[in-house]
Amino acid sequence: MNQDPLAQLRDIHLPEAIGWWPPAPGWWILTLLLLVSIVFTIRYLVRRRRQRYFRRQAQDLLTRCWESYQLKNDDRQFVESLFTLVRRAYLSSNPSSNLSSGLNNPGNNAKNDTSKVAPDNLAQEHEDHQLKAISSGQVFNMLDQSVGGDLSKLLCLADIEGLLYQQNPEPLKNDQTEQLYTAARRYLKRGVQRC
Repeated sequence: MNQDPLAQLRDIHLPEAIGWWPPAPGWWILTLLLLVSIVFTIRYLVRRRRQRYFRRQAQDLLTRCWESYQLKNDDRQFVESLFTLVRRAYLSSNPSSNLSSGLNNPGNNAKNDTSKVAPDNLAQEHEDHQLKAISSGQVFNMLDQSVGGDLSKLLCLADIEGLLYQQNPEPLKNDQTEQLYTAARRYLKRGVQRC
């Protein structure tokens, strides 16, 4: 008798299932790239949030400065406050700017003797010196660039310096102060650029 050769075959035996651990090298690379991208995204979002918070604070201070000017109508105080705000905004957004601090100047003995000065006073002196290191001309140019040169059409640097440094200065016109306010607002809104 002839037996059927197919009857002698055994059932198919499947191999054991492949375990999920350890993953293939491609998954390790993908995981590493994912973690790196998450870290950089978090750092970017934190930095962006801080910049926006800084801009919001600066814009709030500018609004208070403008409201104070509307009440008191003191041109000198308005320009001083506005220029100080722009200087602080520049220094806050560019902490690595290479302005000479005067604290490391060996010829300046009064500022080098840090043993007699409290750390808070030393930091305040350093900040004051950095603020003074940015000239009125540089601040005026930054503001003028923020409005595309429109500020220099209405107002010149000599008017600003006369207002800041003369005994009896010529008062500014309403459109000049409004243009200064607009330039500072745009400067802070766009983000602080280098002078």
